[in-house]
Amino acid sequence: MLSKLEKDVLYLVIKSDDKGVLPEDIAQKLNISVDEVEKILNDLEEKGFLYSEEEEE
Repeated sequence: MLSKLEKDVLYLVIKSDDKGVLPEDIAQKLNISVDEVEKILNDLEEKGFLYSEEEEE
Protein backbone atom coordinates (compact mmCIF):
# COMPACT_ATOMS: atom_id res chain seq x y z
CA MET A 1 0.00 0.00 0.00
CA LEU A 2 1.33 3.43 -0.91
CA SER A 3 1.22 6.41 1.42
CA LYS A 4 -0.56 9.58 0.33
CA LEU A 5 2.78 11.27 -0.31
CA GLU A 6 3.99 8.34 -2.43
CA LYS A 7 0.74 8.49 -4.42
CA ASP A 8 1.16 12.25 -4.91
CA VAL A 9 4.73 11.81 -6.19
CA LEU A 10 3.69 8.94 -8.47
CA TYR A 11 0.78 11.01 -9.82
CA LEU A 12 3.11 13.89 -10.74
CA VAL A 13 5.51 11.50 -12.48
CA ILE A 14 2.71 9.86 -14.46
CA LYS A 15 1.10 13.22 -15.25
CA SER A 16 4.40 14.47 -16.72
CA ASP A 17 4.05 11.80 -19.46
CA ASP A 18 7.04 11.63 -21.82
CA LYS A 19 8.29 15.10 -20.83
CA GLY A 20 9.50 13.84 -17.47
CA VAL A 21 9.66 15.81 -14.26
CA LEU A 22 12.58 16.83 -12.07
CA PRO A 23 12.70 15.94 -8.37
CA GLU A 24 13.11 19.67 -7.69
CA ASP A 25 9.78 20.39 -9.41
CA ILE A 26 8.01 17.65 -7.44
CA ALA A 27 9.52 18.95 -4.19
CA GLN A 28 8.33 22.46 -4.92
CA LYS A 29 4.79 21.36 -5.84
CA LEU A 30 4.43 19.16 -2.75
CA ASN A 31 6.35 21.51 -0.44
CA ILE A 32 8.84 18.84 0.66
CA SER A 33 12.61 18.48 0.38
CA VAL A 34 14.35 17.20 -2.74
CA ASP A 35 15.99 14.50 -0.59
CA GLU A 36 12.56 13.27 0.48
CA VAL A 37 11.37 13.20 -3.14
CA GLU A 38 14.45 11.22 -4.21
CA LYS A 39 13.90 8.73 -1.37
CA ILE A 40 10.25 8.28 -2.40
CA LEU A 41 11.24 7.84 -6.07
CA ASN A 42 13.79 5.18 -5.07
CA ASP A 43 11.18 3.42 -2.91
CA LEU A 44 8.67 3.48 -5.78
CA GLU A 45 11.30 2.02 -8.09
CA GLU A 46 12.09 -0.77 -5.60
CA LYS A 47 8.36 -1.54 -5.31
CA GLY A 48 8.12 -1.83 -9.10
CA PHE A 49 6.01 1.27 -9.76
CA LEU A 50 8.80 3.07 -11.64
CA TYR A 51 11.92 2.03 -13.50
CA SER A 52 15.09 3.84 -14.38
CA GLU A 53 15.87 4.11 -18.08
CA GLU A 54 19.58 4.01 -17.37
CA GLU A 55 19.15 0.40 -16.18
CA GLU A 56 17.62 -0.50 -19.54
CA GLU A 57 20.73 0.40 -21.54
